[in-house]
Amino acid sequence: MRARTVAVVGGGCAGVLATRELLRGGDDRVVLIEPDEPGGGLAYGSARPWHLLNSRAGAMSADPDDPGHFARWAGISPESFAPRTVYGSYLENVFARTAGDHGDRLSIVRDRAARLVSRQIYTEKSGHIAADEIVVAIGNPTAARPAALDGHPDYVADPWRPGVLQAIPSDVPVLLIGAGLTAVDVVLTLTADGNRDAPITAVSRRGQLPLTHSAELSPPSDLSLDEPGTLRDLVRSVRKAAADAGDWRAVVDGLRPSIDRLWGNLTPEEQDD
Repeated sequence: MRARTVAVVGGGCAGVLATRELLRGGDDRVVLIEPDEPGGGLAYGSARPWHLLNSRAGAMSADPDDPGHFARWAGISPESFAPRTVYGSYLENVFARTAGDHGDRLSIVRDRAARLVSRQIYTEKSGHIAADEIVVAIGNPTAARPAALDGHPDYVADPWRPGVLQAIPSDVPVLLIGAGLTAVDVVLTLTADGNRDAPITAVSRRGQLPLTHSAELSPPSDLSLDEPGTLRDLVRSVRKAAADAGDWRAVVDGLRPSIDRLWGNLTPEEQDD
């Protein structure tokens, strides 16, 4: 039986980890399609030093068989929250090692995928690439743009575009649409030099900031989820486990090893939700 050709579209975190697992777990030939250097991607490649991971270092290993791999590589405690730039460098190192170990089965196409037609990936510059299987690892979709602001000269649609936040004068008020983790990252960048004089205001539907981590690391809760039948059942089970444990963070950490399995059991409609 001939080895399959698997195309991985995207060379950020998900693309790097998928490429690594495909190469080390079988005989597949992998074609990675990525216009930039594989590794950090948008989440970790454009971060600033004050942007931290939202999970402790002990939960961020690229090797499922070695949970402490990232913490040892970075020389930090597994309980700490490392800068995202450090994690981006880690992913670049992981990919370099993967390429060194499996270079005979790995091809890198420095291009951007444009469309897919019957397992043929057409790129912007390199023509088309045939694959038996395709992994789409292009990250989250672009956030929806408020109709009233789209096209406004002062509207910043992509806060991760290099230099766009630094170009905002410190004496100009800033309005943030949303109060999630991206909003927190934007505030940290706008106030990094300590010279901001004008206010920053965030608006959101619920008016809540992201929940914080605990100062002390709690051991993961041992969840016994018996294949919940629907997304509603799964959410109900997790909420009950969090209430019983008294710490939702420990429940989330205990859920991590089962996320792929639970996700695969959901219907496409539930996954969209």
